[in-house]
Formats: sequence, structure tokens, C-alpha cells
Amino acid sequence: MFEVCPDGLTQRALAIRGNSMEDYADIITGSFTEANVRLFYIENVSGIYYRIRSLHSGKCLQVTSNKTADGTKVRQKTAGTTTAQQWIFVKSGKGYKIIGRASGKALNVAGGSADTGATLEIRTPSDAPSQVWYPRARLPMLAGAGVSVAWPDTQCYTGKEITPDVAVTIYGKKLVANADYTLAFANNVKVGMASVTVIGRNGYRGRQTGTFAIFNYKTAVESGGVYYLVPKTGTKLSLAVAGNSVKNNAALCLAERTNTKYKKFTFLKTTDGTYKILPCNSLYCLEGDDGGGIKLYKQLNNGYQRWRMVKDSSGAFSIVNRNAGLALTVRSGTAPVLAARTGADNQKFLLMKSSEEFPGETAYLGQIYNHYVELIEMTADITPKTTNTKVSIFKQEAGANGDNRCSGVYVDFARKKIGLYKGFGMNETRKSLIENDIPFDVKPGHLYQVSMVRAADCQLFFSLVDPATWDVVYLYGSFLETGRAWGKFEYKVDKGSATVTSLKERSLANTRPLLAMVGDSYIEGYALDVAQEKRYSALLLKYLKGSAYVCAKGGAKSANGVVWFNQYLFETVRPKYILLSFGMNDNDFDKWLSNMQKMIALAEENGATPILVTIPPNATETKAYMNDVHLKMSAWVRASGYRYLDVAKVLTKNHDGVTMNKALYSIDLMHPNEEGHRKIYDEFLQRFGDIR
Repeated sequence: MFEVCPDGLTQRALAIRGNSMEDYADIITGSFTEANVRLFYIENVSGIYYRIRSLHSGKCLQVTSNKTADGTKVRQKTAGTTTAQQWIFVKSGKGYKIIGRASGKALNVAGGSADTGATLEIRTPSDAPSQVWYPRARLPMLAGAGVSVAWPDTQCYTGKEITPDVAVTIYGKKLVANADYTLAFANNVKVGMASVTVIGRNGYRGRQTGTFAIFNYKTAVESGGVYYLVPKTGTKLSLAVAGNSVKNNAALCLAERTNTKYKKFTFLKTTDGTYKILPCNSLYCLEGDDGGGIKLYKQLNNGYQRWRMVKDSSGAFSIVNRNAGLALTVRSGTAPVLAARTGADNQKFLLMKSSEEFPGETAYLGQIYNHYVELIEMTADITPKTTNTKVSIFKQEAGANGDNRCSGVYVDFARKKIGLYKGFGMNETRKSLIENDIPFDVKPGHLYQVSMVRAADCQLFFSLVDPATWDVVYLYGSFLETGRAWGKFEYKVDKGSATVTSLKERSLANTRPLLAMVGDSYIEGYALDVAQEKRYSALLLKYLKGSAYVCAKGGAKSANGVVWFNQYLFETVRPKYILLSFGMNDNDFDKWLSNMQKMIALAEENGATPILVTIPPNATETKAYMNDVHLKMSAWVRASGYRYLDVAKVLTKNHDGVTMNKALYSIDLMHPNEEGHRKIYDEFLQRFGDIR
């Protein structure tokens, strides 16, 4: 800064009129303030001659037209070789006179004015205070004019300190971190707003503080994962179904992000690597068109319902329609549209994994899966077009032969009968086990509602309702009678003609249970037949007063568990503890270990504490050869550091984990009998009585 006291008292500084960046702007006196616009630096031309150059404009003090007459104005001009820009510094007391090389005249405040905005000129050197300048060494301020700071973008939560780079420039010059400035962070671990302060060092001074958001978003898409689609330009908002109405041609909007099903979207990966995007696990999905429209429509196998997820360096995604090639775009004050992809932030979305359960009454499962699950309801609407119609609604066991149907029911409008199907085994033929009369009239063109509920005690309840009159008929059967229900939920018009709509499944399980039990036939209770209520998983369900969830399949391997974990488990229920019972059907230790570690990581990521299970020996001809690898698995479980249920010791003599206690096994010498299940249950209570 160049200080001058034109009247001998008033402090003023060298300045540019209006802080202009233009050539020929007047050089004037300004207020003596700590600002980058008051800073000048001197450049040596040769010997004793210097240019005086503004940090702000980059231009030099120049005598107008290189004149020499007293009163000639001094202005700024782009640096050049003219002597009109060259000055000599001559000591004068504690200050300096600044003498023009060509004119021999001194830089002077016109009229000795103490006012701000007084013009600077050249004048014959004298002892007047208006000609004495005091250079005051100052460093540029990082909070001042000409400074540009590119604050960090939204950052992904990691549970650790987040220290992103900050780009700083001053008048176009890029500064170097740790050389020209340092960074100090605050509140930079938890989700929320963090701050970062840029602190000048070496040739720079001052500080400037900015903020950035830490947001718990995912940088990879999991098939079956449920996410909020959060626009990068406004992280308090999320994509939503307009009017909370999931139906054909429903529109989308942006709304404040809250825990409602209409603001959550399921991603299902397709065979070509693109995704279907379904709101609230529904039977509808996002569909685009070539004209830039986007809506909900029932699922079809076409490219307008498939989306490419294109990730940028920050982990945000552009959502691009496969057929139209257009990107989902947010525009202020309007509904989202599709537009040509530009890579702009208004075409980018952060994927926030849903961390809260869906409202219990509407937790519909949008996946097609093959496993046994309890506490589930399946519903559909049937409209027979003629009375000579029969419709079946059932679970088709994966791999079953022919027309085998599990947990199936039929409505025979011609005979006015409803019935339960039995289709337990892979090679069993379909047969009707229980029938009941429909005690009210059935009419063509009339809508009827059916509901099947698989309860926690392995009972299946079926109802047929006429919603116009509320006439109803019920039917129920046990596990042995109704089959396992491993496969997907579907229907078939066996005879006549009918329209079947609103085919849905939903979980009836506690939406935040203490315990989820996931695994193979040991949890499912294979071989207990009618005594399903005596398996250890059913006993635990009662012990925990319903605060448990059962998801299992006889023959399941650890690889099945990884699929279940990734596709739906943590969006159906969000347990506090999760029991992992896999290994009986695995014969490759390394693959089993890899899958177990994946499930453990997913459990912990979703706030569930894993409980592992050892693998008991068996004596069947086809399974006994696997006992050695199962011993290795059990040893890993015991040494893993996680809490575990030692089923192997419970079912062996003297609890040695090796020698089978056949008195605790069923006739197949592979699965526990009623007493064996009771022993496992007792062991659980002894080890985990604290989780009630």
C-alpha cells in the first residue's frame, strides 16, 4: 500500500477510480483500508527505474501521453515499454518521492486535497506532503477482492474425517495448498454441514471460511437397493411420485426428503446392465420418451423403462434413458424432465440408501425371489368375465416339475368352490387338498378380492371377499398341507376368462424386529412336518413376542444369503440382530467365507449386529463327505470375534462338535428333530438372553 497525507494530517492511499480494470482509468487517492484493491507492487525495469503495477487490475501507473507539464494526470494502462510507466524512488524523510523517468516530475495529489477521490498528477518536485509516499508492506488477503474459492462439493459420509481439496485463485493465479494457504476443518465427520477455513501463509494473509455438506449417499448401485434420488443442486429434496399416486401415467416431482414410500425408489438390474427404477417397490416403473417426458407405467420389457447410471468423480449419477438417450433433469419450479445430457449438476443425483423402514401397512416387496418367508400377505383382485371360470393364485416352487404349485389357492366360479393346493415336493403333482363352498352368489364382470396370509405358526389363511357386499369365505391349512412357498407369486386362469390385477406381496413382519433369522433348512424346519411350531426359529419368535423375522430355504447356500441381503432384506425389515445360518449346503470353504464376510458387512452397514452359527455334522451318504469343510467353517465362526450360536456342539455328544448325537436328529440323520430344535433354542437363550 502507498500511503500519503496530502494535507500533512489525513491518511490516504494510492487507488484506482471505481476500482476499474480498464485502461485510462484515473489514479486517485482512496481511503486507507486493508483491501486487495489498494495493493500495488513494483517491477524493476532496469537499474533505478520501476513500474508500479496494481495487483487488482494488473495495469501500470502511466503519465498521460508521456507529457511533462505540471498537472498532467496519471492513469493506469496495460504494461508496456514506454518510459511514461517508469518511475524513480527518491528518499524523502521517512517516505519517498516518486519521480517520472521521462518528465522528471513527482507523483502528486492535485491541490494537496485531503478528500478521497482526489486526482493524481505529476508536478515539479517540492517538499509538499502531497508528494511524499510511504510504502506499507502488505500481503494479499485471501478474503479480499480478486480471490476466488471453489468450495468442496457435497461429500459422501465415511464415518471418518473428510478433508476435501479447496481450489483458491487470486486475480486468476492458482495458489498452491500448503505453500500459499493451509486448510482447517470443523464438524467434518458426521452427516450435516461441515466447515473449512482457508488460511493464508507465506505470501498471503487472512482467512475465509466456507461450508460443504456431508451426505450419506452411495457411490455404487445395488440391484434391489432402495434409494432416495436426491438432486445434487438441492440435497434437502428428493424425487417423488406426484400426488402420492402410484399408477399408470403418474407424474414425478421434487419434494422435501421425508421417510415416505413415495420418495423411495428400487433399482433392479437388467440383463443388459441397465436398471429398472420402481417407486416404493411397486409394480410400476419409470418410463421415458423421445420427447423428454417421464412418467410411471406398468412394467414392460422395453428400453424406455431402462436407465443407465453414469457416475461422475464425486459419486453423483446422471440417470440416462437407454432408448431416448436423454438424462433426468431438474429445472427450477417445474417437474423433472428428460433433456440432452450436458453433465451439468442439475442432471446429477445422489443416491441415499433408505435407512428407515417403509410404513408397515404398505411394505410391498417388488422383488421376485425364491425363499421361504413367514409373516407375508399376498393379495389380488379377480374379475371373472364368465361364470365358467377358474383362477389359481399360488407360489411356484423354483425348479418344480410341470404344474406343481405351492401355497396355492383357486377360485372355481363355475362350481362355487375355493380350494387349497398342495405341492410340497419337487416331483409331486398338483392336487386339491381342502375345498370350501362359496356361500354367496358370484357374477361375471364383478370384482372379487383374494388374500393369502402365511402366519408365524406356519398356517396359511385364505379369504375371498365381495367388496360390494362384504360377503366373505375363509379357508386355512398348515405347513404340511400348503407347502413351503419358495417361488414367485403368480396367477393362472385355468378355465374360462378373467382379469387379475393388483397382484402384490407385502411383509407383515415387525418393521424393526429384534432378530431376523436367515438361512437354510435348520431355520425353515425341514423334516419336522406338522410340528413346525417346535422348530427353534418358531420358539424364538414366540419368546421374542413376535419381534422376529424368518427368511429361509431348504438347500440354501451362503450365495443365496448374499442375494437376499442385497435385494430386499434390509428394506423389508430392519432388524437389530441378524442370525446367519449358512454352511450346511456349502462345500467350498473359501466361497463360503467370502459370502459370509459380505453378509456381515451388509448387516453392519445397515445397523444390524450379526450372530453367526456353527455347522453341525451329518451322517447321510451324500452329505457326510462335507463334514471336514464344515469343521473348518465352525472353527472360523468360533475364532471370528463375532457372537455365535454353537449348533454343532449342541447336536454332538459331550458337546465336542464332531460326534453326532443321533438322538437329536431326525430319521434323515441331517436335520434336528423336535428335541434337537429345543436344545438349540435353549442354547440361544443361554448365550443371548440379553437381546430380549
